[in-house]
Amino acid sequence: MKTMKQNIILAIFILFGASTMTCIGQNNIYSITFIKHGTSFGECSGYCYHETKYDSSMITSYSKSWGKGPNNKIPDKLDTLIIDKNKWNSIIKSINLIEFNKLPTTIGCPDCTDGGAEWIEIGTRDKIYKVEFEYGVDIKAITELLKLLRQEN
Repeated sequence: MKTMKQNIILAIFILFGASTMTCIGQNNIYSITFIKHGTSFGECSGYCYHETKYDSSMITSYSKSWGKGPNNKIPDKLDTLIIDKNKWNSIIKSINLIEFNKLPTTIGCPDCTDGGAEWIEIGTRDKIYKVEFEYGVDIKAITELLKLLRQEN
């Protein structure tokens, strides 16, 4: 009789634990491996494309020119910097993965009428998801993340 009670308790624990882990996994910010934030402008000369990648150890910024106008020989730029652990933690804590993954991959009309495009891409151990939107627009589900990343650029 004692073994049967133990088995029932163990089964309940396993079922409860598995469902809890599923919920945690959906918004497990500690599964994030990188975050990219970028902007681009189609009708532009000079550095028209900028992307910054953040991970737990480094910030990598990449810029390139479209090759239009008098600045068509501008070389690509690549800069790296060691990230402060507090900065990385504040960035990932501003993310709700459940809400981010509900966003459509395109919001509005990015870079229509030369307004520019902006994007956030988040990579986790399970998947990579990218959302592109009009430059400078606030997206409610990622307001805090955008605020942090925009002040970095």
